[in-house]
Amino acid sequence: MCKMTGPGGRNSKIRNLTARRCLELLHSSNFMKMKLKLLCTAFLLFAIHLSADISNLAGTWSGTARRPSPPAIFCITADLQVNDPQFGGTFDATNCVGTNENHCELQGQLSGDQINLMFLNCSLSACRTTGTVNSSFNQMSFSTSCSDGSFTMSLNKNIAMQDVSTFSGISNRSVQTSGVQWIDYNNDGRQDLYLVGHNGNVLFKNVGMGKFVDVTAETHSGNNGKDATGASWADIDNDGDLDVFIANKTGGPTLLLNNKGVFQDITKNMNPSMAQSAAVGVMRGGVWVDINNDKKSDLFVIFDGAKNQLFLQTGNLDFHTNIAASAGVDYNGHARSAVAADFNGDGFQDLYIVNYGQPNRLYKNNGNQTFTDVTQSAGVGFSGKSVGVAAADYDNDQDLDLYVVNSDGPPALFRNLGHFKFINSTPQVLKTASKGTAAAFVDLDNDGDQDLIVTQVGAQNLLYENLGKGRFRLATGVDLTRPVSPSGVAIGDFNNDGIPDVVIGNADTGGENGDSLYKNVGGGQNSHLILKLKGTKSRRDAIGAQIVIQTGLKFQSRTILSGDGQSQQSLPQEFGLGRYPKVDRIQIKWPSGTLQEIFDVDANKTLNIIEP
Repeated sequence: MCKMTGPGGRNSKIRNLTARRCLELLHSSNFMKMKLKLLCTAFLLFAIHLSADISNLAGTWSGTARRPSPPAIFCITADLQVNDPQFGGTFDATNCVGTNENHCELQGQLSGDQINLMFLNCSLSACRTTGTVNSSFNQMSFSTSCSDGSFTMSLNKNIAMQDVSTFSGISNRSVQTSGVQWIDYNNDGRQDLYLVGHNGNVLFKNVGMGKFVDVTAETHSGNNGKDATGASWADIDNDGDLDVFIANKTGGPTLLLNNKGVFQDITKNMNPSMAQSAAVGVMRGGVWVDINNDKKSDLFVIFDGAKNQLFLQTGNLDFHTNIAASAGVDYNGHARSAVAADFNGDGFQDLYIVNYGQPNRLYKNNGNQTFTDVTQSAGVGFSGKSVGVAAADYDNDQDLDLYVVNSDGPPALFRNLGHFKFINSTPQVLKTASKGTAAAFVDLDNDGDQDLIVTQVGAQNLLYENLGKGRFRLATGVDLTRPVSPSGVAIGDFNNDGIPDVVIGNADTGGENGDSLYKNVGGGQNSHLILKLKGTKSRRDAIGAQIVIQTGLKFQSRTILSGDGQSQQSLPQEFGLGRYPKVDRIQIKWPSGTLQEIFDVDANKTLNIIEP
């Protein structure tokens, strides 16, 4: 007989099989692929009593085995169903009984993390040992010895982050960061970092090998002492270089044109009303949006305590024409963040604005340079102390959902049902949801489902692991602890290894609590695909393009966005493929309306795709 006791004292019965069948399974090629569910126990002339009572990994495992004659062979495969394991603590185990030519194996799934327990060269008598489980970046191991053998346990974690802030060189600055952006400003294929803040902006060039150097002065990408609140990047002149709009509390906005890695200040091309409104309220950020699909980047600017503004680019990089009033988006509120995206699939970018202490607003783009307020009918008003927003297709149903960050109360996760209908799925999906300062969706483990990072002031930053089918769980044991006063968060793959990395800005000044860069050191066992898009009939930066990929029966979608007003994700789109060796189909809907399809693409590649 064999019995396992799981968390909370719940018992799981093991279905007994014959010894012959168990050995057949053990040596079968399909055995390792079986869905792990307390499948088998087999024995020859002996009995083993095994129990497990663990609410986390710091609990104990214990077991006893009585050696029969001749020596025994046995196997157990189990799903322990442990929720939110804490990595670290004491591991108590009893080894198996068998000959030196045999081994016993316990393998299974621990809340989505693979666990493999292997006893090797066990002694012929029972042996009880205790050791400490120590964590490393991508696995945990425990080893000790029996009288004439040894055993090792290793836990491979799918999500693991390593703080490389000091090593990379980005944390050595005494400023208060308000926004972080991943961009390739010099087109060398490496993602660089632009950090904007209250004491100055810094452009960090990615020089490879995990290192960044400050090139602000030589590239003229600073902000002339202005108090920045956020930035948004786009190729506004379609020359192949990313340009940047910087929102400032004081001194008016800044517009920098990128000419092969050196920036030119063209703020004079902007309407003076922005600076005037900033004198009344606070300029919180801007997002680039082509509202009429004419291949010109327009600019939506949000204010806290003044009317929002929408500038139509009339040609030759001129941003003097404010059409916010005629377009119906000149709401005077307390805007903190915004996103421009096509929420209903009609080919035009809509606008969603979150407001502090006032209802949030969703504006439908009518396609004729006007917008309709659909907030109430869409169900996304959510009047709270909203400070941030993240948009992504978290449930893989090929439309954009919304996560609204609340600084003093619960957030809101809005699932897009289509046709401008949303449902607040927070109570069902994020049962442990908490207040925060910023958020970003990212597939950290490359399993094909986008996870969610939420930053918090005075508390540990949170990671919600997407378990698929629109379900999340609060992940533990993942290092995202710094900084203690986070501002923005952005996602980019700075070492081009196919697994996304994370940068979190620090709202305090320097020291140990500087900006934090986390290298992703988990998820590498899963496949990936990186897509870099270049528009021809659409804007060259491809902002607004919608991508859908298919692997088997699974679909994923991404939309290339220009940020949330404060921070911005990298423009290359990374897809986690899980164990799939290829992508069956890629479909791209360009802002021009062009539909492009590519078939049978091998995994673990970077594709440069040009709009036909």
